[in-house]
Amino acid sequence: KIEEFLSKLVALEAERFVEHQPADVTTYGLEPPLGTIQVWVTDREHAQSLFIGQVSEEQKRYARLSGRPSVFELPTTINDLLATSPESFAPQPAEPSTPPPPSLEPVAPPAE
Repeated sequence: KIEEFLSKLVALEAERFVEHQPADVTTYGLEPPLGTIQVWVTDREHAQSLFIGQVSEEQKRYARLSGRPSVFELPTTINDLLATSPESFAPQPAEPSTPPPPSLEPVAPPAE
């Protein structure tokens, strides 16, 4: 499950740039953001943050990267990722094994 989640996260791409130098990002739900996804890369000292905002008219999400002013839209896939609960990554308990049904082999009568 985690690999699938990360694979979808890595595949996210901006679908449309909404505004390159917004005067006020609160109109997009980005100040404060409704959510933040942080990714650490081994060759960087600080995390890269993806700020998630409101749902757009097209049911996509407004977003912005840390250190960059541009606001863009992410595909609807982000809504599924945001709806993922941490509990869904927990190992699922093993199915209890059911004992096989009793054997119904004919029994020979005792020898006299």
